[in-house]
This record gives sequence, C-alpha cells and structure tokens, in this order.
Amino acid sequence: MKVRLTLLMLLLAALMVACAPADDGGSDGDANTSDAGESDAGEDTEVVEISYMYPGTVPDEVDLVEENLNEILVERINTRVDLQPLDWGQFDERATLMLTTGEQCDIVFTANWLNNYWQRVNQGSFIPLDDLLDEHAPETRSAMAEQFWDAVRVNGEIYGVPNRQIWTRSYGVVVDQTLADQVGFDTGAVDELGDLEPYLEAVVDEVDIPPIYTDDLTLYYLAYAEFGGYDPQLLTPYVVVKADDPNRQAVNFAETPEFEELVTLAYNWNQAGYMAPEPPPADVVFNDFLMGNYPFVVDVVTSFTDESYESLYSMEEATAIQLVDPFVSTNAATGTISSICSTSEHPEQAMQFINLMNTDPEVFNIVAYGVEGVHWNWIDEENLVIEQTEQGLNGYNPSANWVFGNSFLGYMPNPALAGSNEDAQAQNDAAFASSVLGFAVDTEPINTEIAQVQAVIDEFGGPLTYGLVEPTEGIPELVERMNEAGMQTILEEVQRQIDEWAASR
Repeated sequence: MKVRLTLLMLLLAALMVACAPADDGGSDGDANTSDAGESDAGEDTEVVEISYMYPGTVPDEVDLVEENLNEILVERINTRVDLQPLDWGQFDERATLMLTTGEQCDIVFTANWLNNYWQRVNQGSFIPLDDLLDEHAPETRSAMAEQFWDAVRVNGEIYGVPNRQIWTRSYGVVVDQTLADQVGFDTGAVDELGDLEPYLEAVVDEVDIPPIYTDDLTLYYLAYAEFGGYDPQLLTPYVVVKADDPNRQAVNFAETPEFEELVTLAYNWNQAGYMAPEPPPADVVFNDFLMGNYPFVVDVVTSFTDESYESLYSMEEATAIQLVDPFVSTNAATGTISSICSTSEHPEQAMQFINLMNTDPEVFNIVAYGVEGVHWNWIDEENLVIEQTEQGLNGYNPSANWVFGNSFLGYMPNPALAGSNEDAQAQNDAAFASSVLGFAVDTEPINTEIAQVQAVIDEFGGPLTYGLVEPTEGIPELVERMNEAGMQTILEEVQRQIDEWAASR
C-alpha cells in the first residue's frame, strides 16, 4: 500500500510515542456538557476539593491558571481542583511513593511506560470506573469505541480513561521534497523502504551529514516490527504478534523474514554511508534535525499537513510517505491515561472533572494553554488558532496536550496546524484494531527470563539493527543467545496468556 501523507514526529519518549476502529466514537468534542455538570453538582452543597497530579514542566503561573479554572469548575460541578504538575524526572518516583503508601489522592496520570498502569491496577492503587463513567461521564464513555475501553480493561473492568490522541501505529518516512526534485526522484513511486535507496544514493553527496537521521537514543533504526505488520508485546521489537493474525501467534521478530529484510537494508545502507558509522549522541545531532538538515527520517506517520512538519522542523518542503497500514495496539491506546486513586474521597467529582477534560474545550484549553487574554489570544477563532503571549510562553506553557484528556479539543498555537485535529481523528477512524488489542503481558512469571534476554538484546541487538553486523552472521547469533537466555520460555508464557485472554472474551 502506498499513501502520501504528512508527518508530525512523535518525539517525546517515543513515545509515543509513541500512539482504531471504523468509529472513534460519534462525538467531536463540541457537545455542551455544562448542563450535565451542573446537574451533578446539585445546589446548596459544599464545594469539593480534588487533586490532579500529572507529569510535565512546572509552570511559574500554575496558581493563576488554577484560580481561573476553578471559577468554571465551581459553577459547573461544584468542585475545585488542585493542579499538581511534577517534572518528568520526578513524576514516576513521586507517584510510586504516593500510590504504594496509601497517600490520599484523586486523579493521577498513568500509562504503560510511566507510573505503570498495569502494575498500579494489580497493586490496587486505582478504582474500577465502569459505574462512575456511566453515571458521571456518559459523554466520555460514548465518545470512544468499545475496543479502546477494552484496551484498559483488567479482569473485565475499566481502571483508567484513555486520553484521546492519535492511537494508530503507522510507520513511514519523511523526505526532503526539494532535494527529491533536485535529483529527479519520484516520491510517489515508493511502496516500501527499499524503494528509497535511489533517493539516498542521489542525495548522499548533496548534504554535509549522512542523510538518514539516527541518534544513540533511537532504539531500532530501521527494524521496527510495525514495518512488518507486527504488534510488539514485550522486549520491543522482539516478542510480537502479527496485527492481523486471527490465531494471535506470539513469535520472535528476529526469526521472521521481515526482520532479516530490515536489518539487511540497515547493513547495506550503513556500509554505503547513508547512516553515521556509529550512533551519534542525540544532543549533538538534534539541532541538525530541528533545522531540517536530515533529508530522510523514519518515524510514525500521521495525517497532518505538509506545512505542519515544515514549520515544526524547518524542512523547506517535506513529503511523508506512509508505508504501513495503520492499526491500533494496546501500547498505543494505553500510552496516556487518567485514573482515580483508590484513596480518593471524592471519586464522583473526580470523574466529573475527567469528563470535562474530555468534552469541554474551555476547561481543557485552560489546563493546556492557560488563561485567555493573559497566556494566549485568538488569531482565528473559527479555526481554533491561537497565539501564545510572551507571558504564556514564559509563565504557562505545559506543551503536553496529550497528557490531559481529549487532545482533539486543543486549540492550535500554529496556523499550520489548523484542521489537524480532524485529520488525526480521521486517521484513527481509518485504522484497524490489532488482533491483540486489549491484551497486556503479566511479566511476573517470566521476570528472570526477561532480564536475561534484555541483556542479550542490549549486547547483540543494537549493533545488528544499526547495520554494524553482517546479518547472515548476526541474526543466528542473536537468536541462539536469546534462546539460551530464556526466549522460548517467554514466548510460551506469552502465548499461554494470550490464549487465556482470547478465550475469556
């Protein structure tokens, strides 16, 4: 399949980076939810205080934002919220301490990669939300298709509200269209990674650095399991299930023909000088990336406009090429979640606030961008385009909409991003669900084997996927050492859990 799209690189923690069905819900977030909130609030009742802890930068003017937010919340749900942002580096440790010692809290950010959702549920740190969603957040409940709720179910119950964002995993490349035109390369003729070799061969002498962006924080370079249509489950990218496999067979990606093809490509391109000989330090090369100096970048491709990528990463003219049919995985759908603590004294009001963060643009954007007229002003209200003020950029600029709730409600601080929320929702709508969407591995029975295999991957996997080792030698050695360390035990246990999970559905 070949689709030419544009890219917004999901840079942070890969997140994302790193993150659906034919129907993502039937709600575009424009519904007026204040009536529902007021009916929940009741009359002549004492104002309730709740806390909301989440990771990010800690803005100087969070108290001012909180004051303005609470004026709205008191009116709508008779509640005040204590915003508790914590620096990224402190959040996991602080959340772990709070939740494992039984400290009182209300709403907390969780995910599969930070303040681990599955561990917290198993520890009893969060409460089931099914009844609270039905009673206090019916708009949020109905706005997402059931398979997204399945992704956060544990033993049949929902313990977190996924924060809405792009949930598809559709990898591809972004290329410098100006250079492509200069060397006469037709980007419209690209169906797979290998088709880009003539482009790389032509541009390698046109740039001062190796044309493929790499750094020492990039994990797999070209060897993303998603390029082969696989959904990673564990020891990414090695314990995988084919996303469209109805039998849900767990396999070692290193033993697949797709892995061999990708690492062979990496080896050939490394030897040809298209990649730096060794992974360069991220802090050294990242400025070149931001300046648009790399004419070839591998990452998740989204349906944003060309102008958005060009404005964010300074490439004069960019063309992104989607190389994989987009699908939704458990990892993507659980990459950002809001949960309610088991120690919460006000779970009803906590759920009402979560509902507003997912349905009310005014509430969401106060948390995301601050106070209108102070931290931002309208440029084009019809298209939801704003301009952040100097006070906003310096005093309140979380820059993490995906943390808070329904990111599709977010205003656009860059005119080039106008309409991108609709594009993102359309990409979710076009995606298919992985055959194991909703499954998550319980690692407890195989923690020893996981640690042993990870050590093998660290030693032998990185050089192989970067193209430093000849594949006909490197792949057999990697697989052999993985098996010696316990890979087959891991695969058998993961398969057992998948089969049990599938039978219970």
